[in-house]
Amino acid sequence: PKRVATTEELPTHVRANEVNTVQEGLSEFIGNVEMTRGQSRLRADQVTYDGGTDITEARGNVVLDNETGDSYRTQYLTMHGETRRGHATAGSYALSSNDARGDMQRADFLDRDHAKLTQVRYTTCPAGQDDWFLIAPEIKIDNVEEIATVHNARVEFKGVPISYLPRGSFSISDKRKSGFLTPSFGYASQNGFDITAPYYFNLAPNYDATVTPHVLGLRGLQLQNEFRYLTRQSSGRLELDFMPDDRIRERESFTTRPASRYGGKYTHAHTFNPLWSGNVDLRGVSDKDYLNDFSIDLGTTSLTHLPQNTELNYLGPLWNFSARLNDHQTVDKTIPLESRPYARLPQLLLSANTTTESERLQYHFSSELVRFHRGGASVTGNRLNLMPAVSYPMLRSYGFFIPKIGLRHIGYNLSNTTNTSPSVTLPFLSVDSGLYFDRDFTWVERGYTQTLEPRLYYLHAPYTPQDHLPNFDSGGAPGISFPGLFRDQRLDGGDRIGDANQVTLALTSRVLDAEDGAERLRGSIGRIYYFADRRVNLPAGTTTDR
Repeated sequence: PKRVATTEELPTHVRANEVNTVQEGLSEFIGNVEMTRGQSRLRADQVTYDGGTDITEARGNVVLDNETGDSYRTQYLTMHGETRRGHATAGSYALSSNDARGDMQRADFLDRDHAKLTQVRYTTCPAGQDDWFLIAPEIKIDNVEEIATVHNARVEFKGVPISYLPRGSFSISDKRKSGFLTPSFGYASQNGFDITAPYYFNLAPNYDATVTPHVLGLRGLQLQNEFRYLTRQSSGRLELDFMPDDRIRERESFTTRPASRYGGKYTHAHTFNPLWSGNVDLRGVSDKDYLNDFSIDLGTTSLTHLPQNTELNYLGPLWNFSARLNDHQTVDKTIPLESRPYARLPQLLLSANTTTESERLQYHFSSELVRFHRGGASVTGNRLNLMPAVSYPMLRSYGFFIPKIGLRHIGYNLSNTTNTSPSVTLPFLSVDSGLYFDRDFTWVERGYTQTLEPRLYYLHAPYTPQDHLPNFDSGGAPGISFPGLFRDQRLDGGDRIGDANQVTLALTSRVLDAEDGAERLRGSIGRIYYFADRRVNLPAGTTTDR
């Protein structure tokens, strides 16, 4: 086979405005000099090459693009051609492996794959966006291992120092590296001094782990672990925190027995094929005070129930299906059974929508069958929800008009109650309509299109008494949102059919970029006008506000 030439054996090509032979073996190139050797390229105002020593000296607007793809800009550089040893004076640099950049007072090239930068600033922010810098007296770059090593470094954000790193190393590519991550330090009155020292394990290309010793001065040592994995069809995360002995809790319980505390979370998402998928979300803690004592998320500390869910989904061109198992861990065991949420074991959902085509009937169907379970003497049982509907879209470039008529049915099969099979069936009618207006305009020499989109939506559903029905998971009227102005079910959940005789008036205006059609701005305003009191509500009562 034909032998491939090494970099040392490759010829050197030079271009310049002027070439001078100073003495035997010593050549001088002046003006727009460009010297290439293999994958390395050197540009400068003036270059001197000594053939006897194989040393190149460059002066004035020097740019070196070396074999690894890294780039250095300086006013003076010298380098030995074969060993690639040399140095450069103050200037800037850019690393190709992770788009890092910065400046330095000196760069020493140790060989083809190793360099040492002195009095250096390092960042991965895009050019012109100098948000943060790692500042160090020295950074060593290893392009073989794809890591950088620093000593006595600090991190500055917007010119303000935010952390200090006495010694550390980090990846300069997308290749992960085992090692300590940035520690954290803090203080909280309920925990005392708070110190973490996370260690990252790069176990394999598709899974890793982070183990964090967490020292709380008043409580003791907590071990935190996060394990992540990724496959072609799935991804997941397992988080486990364990404190073998909480000193505060031990004193409060007046016992010498260790007060072990723990918390965990497991999430998994799986794609079986383009149609079928599934996910798991399991969470749990050892006691009711765990989230308040250890969580730094205010939304998490206020949770009284933690979800435990498993779900299987089918998403087809016409039919959609979901099967769910849904339960909760009640964090506060003092909450009475009748105040805890119901478990759905199981919940089955089936829905379908035909393709939307102008002036052709569109068929809609949604359904739910769910078994509600809760301990104690609570009412339990099965609930069936059915909602078939048909609409007739009339779509034009200037607007739309969509009448829709449907039927809602709620039926139960209950235990622990006298009326074991209550049900209700009601029709509903809605009409959705809107118009599109637009105009072109120019702002700061750029073209835009502004739209004006009025919309009128009417909903009618008759009233029938429903206070005799159980309430398993319904929460009354949903929160205020713009899409909520156009709901065809006034109430949340599946235990009530809200009566309605109302109209929504709304207006939306958008600003679209004339070049690519991207939406740059949107404003919407709308209001519901009620023509009758709403008599079906949770809790029971009549809403008379019009």
